[in-house]
Amino acid sequence: MSIALPLVDLTSAVIGTTGVVSFQNAGIGIGGADSNPSFLKNPPHLRVFNDSKFSLYIQFIQSSSSDHLRPGAWRTYELSPGEAGFHWTVESIMSVNAPIEELTSTYYFPNESVPIDDVLGNSPVGGGVTTSNSQTLSNEGNPAGTLVIDVGDSVFAQLMTLFSDGSSTWAVDQTGTKHQVIKIQTSGNPLQIGQNGDTTEVLGTLLVDQNMDVGTVNEITGTNSWAAVTGTGGTMNTRIQSGGTINFQTPAGTSIASIASNGLQLASNQRVRWEAGADTLRQTHSFTGTGTGTYSHGCAAAPFWVGAIVSQSGSATQGFDTITSTQVHITLGSSLNFSALCLVG
Repeated sequence: MSIALPLVDLTSAVIGTTGVVSFQNAGIGIGGADSNPSFLKNPPHLRVFNDSKFSLYIQFIQSSSSDHLRPGAWRTYELSPGEAGFHWTVESIMSVNAPIEELTSTYYFPNESVPIDDVLGNSPVGGGVTTSNSQTLSNEGNPAGTLVIDVGDSVFAQLMTLFSDGSSTWAVDQTGTKHQVIKIQTSGNPLQIGQNGDTTEVLGTLLVDQNMDVGTVNEITGTNSWAAVTGTGGTMNTRIQSGGTINFQTPAGTSIASIASNGLQLASNQRVRWEAGADTLRQTHSFTGTGTGTYSHGCAAAPFWVGAIVSQSGSATQGFDTITSTQVHITLGSSLNFSALCLVG
């Protein structure tokens, strides 16, 4: 009856790693078999399966015979009398990440029938495809950060990765350029979508349950406009960071207005339009003075109306004329202090 020898775990092996597979502790007694005629007619055999990405050099202890065992290879060896096991050494490593990294051996006793060697095991070290009918893929108990699945093409390795702690990356090869699509990480922001310089397109409705923190909005395009916030008691708050500004522009890039920490400001020569397209004021400015004289009104254009209100009790004749883009002449019946307001349409 054959004996499956303890497997060798090659997970942490590198080039030059060595080890030994011994028959001494496997319940196999070969000593004194040289004189057994049945032994000489049908000696014991050892089947070795290198289920890893490593190319191994093996050498038997007693006979000193040796061989090279390539990744994914099965091989059956006829054993010499008194053989006690074999040494193995990692010679080279294939550039693939095999899900299994182990060396297995099975001992077959003298006169025991040895099964025909398989062509290839289930290890995908050759870069092939492994198909399974299992409906559940489980990988539990590995240390955090252990690579479980990775996929790449001939240009970029590990375009997709999945680690035991749930972290993952998903990128796409677009005609030789790698673009990150999704990144799941165990520190910082758990989820990142897209990458710097790329556009992330949302085809349906984007629903944000809490806050939406927008860094810089460079451009809003498309035929659809922004949808209003809906829902019971729905409120949308737009907060400007210290020193920040929100600029409003026409499709042609002309500035209309801006909002900063000091309030709302219309751009130069812009007006507020109410229903039916009627224009309203585009600028107001106040100034002060005493008595009749010519004053700088502070507006950027000639106002269509200037009103002065005296700041002292009593009646006074007042009026304005000779309006220019910078000044206005105000007539005041007496030398009274006044506050004035100019309106630009």
